[in-house]
Amino acid sequence: MTGKSWYTNGIKEIQVGSNESVPDGFIRGRLKWSQERKDNWKGENNPNYGKPGYWTGKKMPPDHRGKTLHKQFQSGERVPWNKGLKGDPRSKGHTPGEPSWNKGLTAETDSRVAKYVEPWRNGTAQIKSNATKKQNHSFNKSEPEEKMYIDLCQEYGEDNVIRQYVDTKRYPFACDFYIPSEDLFIECNYSWTHGGKPFDPENLECQDQLSYWKLKSETSNYYKNAIYTWTILDVKKQEYAKKNHLNYKAIY
Repeated sequence: MTGKSWYTNGIKEIQVGSNESVPDGFIRGRLKWSQERKDNWKGENNPNYGKPGYWTGKKMPPDHRGKTLHKQFQSGERVPWNKGLKGDPRSKGHTPGEPSWNKGLTAETDSRVAKYVEPWRNGTAQIKSNATKKQNHSFNKSEPEEKMYIDLCQEYGEDNVIRQYVDTKRYPFACDFYIPSEDLFIECNYSWTHGGKPFDPENLECQDQLSYWKLKSETSNYYKNAIYTWTILDVKKQEYAKKNHLNYKAIY
């Protein structure tokens, strides 16, 4: 609980707020779990077993999605979408020069790909995710991006600035800003994960930076995500803008 700490006197434990006095005989810490308590806490011995919130602390049915999927995978009722697909470059058994794992796969050739992969290929999954974030007001906005929003509103008018705009046909990504009167797409690539400049595989600086990121990605998922953002996602956005002759600006 925020602002509170655990205290114990060796028999029981309590939580005390930062502005509350600690009772005599209590020291900071928690009771050690006895083996009996550990055994009783597991599975069906737990008094909360089967009650909403037992698995995640949230109010949901005891046989919630995660548990249900686990059972379905174990029984063979469902299989992972990529089971049986060969040539995945992320697997140890991949041979250099083999076709990539998704080469030639379409919605017609594999129903699992249609259900789990195609929504990300055609942008519908991102559109759904963006709609949820808009509804919940949960988009992350940096200070420079907020300043850009204020500047754009002053120049074009608040009603003429759309945030997280998606054009399903021409630009199926959540564009940071769209100006309808100018048909202008603006991406604010302020984060370091965008590389500080457009990725160019022929540029020596980009090659050196990518090599360094690959080295760091061996122990950091942040760099793995940054490599994807800079060398794949951003490049794909630029290709869409060029192919569809968009009025497009990427600001670094």
